[in-house]
Amino acid sequence: MKTLAAAFLAMALSLPAFACTTMAPPPGFARLDPNDDYAWRATSAEGVVIAVRKNKNRPAGNLEFWASAVRYELDRKGYERDAIDQVRSADGIDGRRLRYHTVRQGRPFVLWATVYVTDKKVTVVEAGGDAAHFDRVQPSVDQASRSVEAG
Repeated sequence: MKTLAAAFLAMALSLPAFACTTMAPPPGFARLDPNDDYAWRATSAEGVVIAVRKNKNRPAGNLEFWASAVRYELDRKGYERDAIDQVRSADGIDGRRLRYHTVRQGRPFVLWATVYVTDKKVTVVEAGGDAAHFDRVQPSVDQASRSVEAG
């Protein structure tokens, strides 16, 4: 079952992202051009990145399904889970924030994946960077991940 969820996640996240995402970069971040993987991206000068993926909800799953699929994929890639929080988007959609850490090039690295699901869309706000830099901008990352319109 977990392998099936990972396959669905990979399939859904490989679909082209919806182009429309309204979100202002948090203070101290600069907006980057969107690309095929992300509808919206921004970075801090120290390399903490926030990015938004918006994909069709296919296969049609609820928040528990998609949060579990993302959680499984991050666990499989070796990230260590710190916490799962309930959050709400700017337009009132319930979501889950998955907080993880790992080590990259010998340094602690933080990754948050915040998942929102509607009948039509799966929105994932990803934020990550070197832990020392991430800790300083964490309130801005938190606010930005909740400011997305997921509906």
